[in-house]
Amino acid sequence: MRIHFVYRGGYGGVFARDPLEYRVNVPDLPPQEQAEIQALLADSGLVSMSPSPAGAKSVTYSFSLTDRGSTKTHSFDELEVPLAVRPLFAYFQELAIQQRKNV
Repeated sequence: MRIHFVYRGGYGGVFARDPLEYRVNVPDLPPQEQAEIQALLADSGLVSMSPSPAGAKSVTYSFSLTDRGSTKTHSFDELEVPLAVRPLFAYFQELAIQQRKNV
């Protein structure tokens, strides 16, 4: 399972030119992190949602999940993110910030 998370926009377009991104091959993570991601995915219900197209909004989240050769991509305006999905996106946003600090 591979995940690609992107946050674009933000205050003053901070992430418009240089989006905040996080990519991970989940099996490469320690078991505890794998379990946390699996739990957040299950709680979010995102996997069972129909893919949603990207919009032309000022702040967007894009989430792609590739598993067993199939990819599902969801894009949401910041205000359209379902409540159940918000903890998952907050988790990946924090990981993306940490990753950017370490680069």
